[in-house]
Amino acid sequence: MHDSTSPLKLVNLTKRYKTARGVENLNIEVRPGEVFGFLGPNGAGKTTTIRTIMNFMKPTSGSISLYGLDSVKDSVRIKQKVGYLAGDFELYDSLTAQQYLDFVAHLHKVTDPTHLRALTKRLNVTMHQKIHTLSRGNKQKIGLVAALLHDPELLVLDEPTSGLDPLMQNQFYEIIAERKRQGKSVFISSHILSEVQEICDRVAFMRDGKLVEIIDVAALLHEARKKISIMIKPGTKLTQLPKFTNLEIQQKTASQLVFSTTQSVKDVLKWLSIQPLDDVVIENTNLDEAFLKLYGDVKGGQHV
Repeated sequence: MHDSTSPLKLVNLTKRYKTARGVENLNIEVRPGEVFGFLGPNGAGKTTTIRTIMNFMKPTSGSISLYGLDSVKDSVRIKQKVGYLAGDFELYDSLTAQQYLDFVAHLHKVTDPTHLRALTKRLNVTMHQKIHTLSRGNKQKIGLVAALLHDPELLVLDEPTSGLDPLMQNQFYEIIAERKRQGKSVFISSHILSEVQEICDRVAFMRDGKLVEIIDVAALLHEARKKISIMIKPGTKLTQLPKFTNLEIQQKTASQLVFSTTQSVKDVLKWLSIQPLDDVVIENTNLDEAFLKLYGDVKGGQHV
């Protein structure tokens, strides 16, 4: 039975340092069964927020609750409900993955090895070599298994796919999708916009220690610019050029028209239905372009 209380709620959270900037007045609530993305440039306050959520640092003011439990007063009980992966996690290098994960299972009082075996098989974990001999990606897989091992209600993950190859990234996305279907929640910090687009329901964007905006990913993509490429049947021509909102014609020849617009798909399809088409491709702009449009002064392409 899942707790109906919010998996994670930040109320006016402020964390200040003497010399460095922390975070100011954050208000965020993660819903049950939601994958919530946490984005921003380096130094935006993402790691500070996550470390405060996990009670490695105490808030200067404001509060954090997880399933109605206070992050400071109830930190021991919270650890039973939360799986955590730090962006700079360390493993016991002298152990093998098997020894380390058995140790983690013991800490969480996990006695049935079935779940551990299934996870290590899915993520193709190298179990019997010393951890210090393993690549960054293989260590990352061990960290992910450790976070998932006790089947937590909430995952708090800082850059979880760092070092993973595309095949393992997809396995991770499938695991997250399964947990979402089970009504469990995920709070994920990532630099990779395509990853956020793949798995997140909503995204909070941070800058300079402050929350800029919380965005619904599906709604953002729905409103984003669409690119339409048309091949025209030989010997024919378009009845008329489209009269769409924010129309940008990128290419126009006797046989081809390429344009982009923010017009609804319904209107675009209605116009296409009366054209002498040989072929058509409609593409949604991805989250990279949508975010760069919203936050044009944050540079760096895919990584923000």
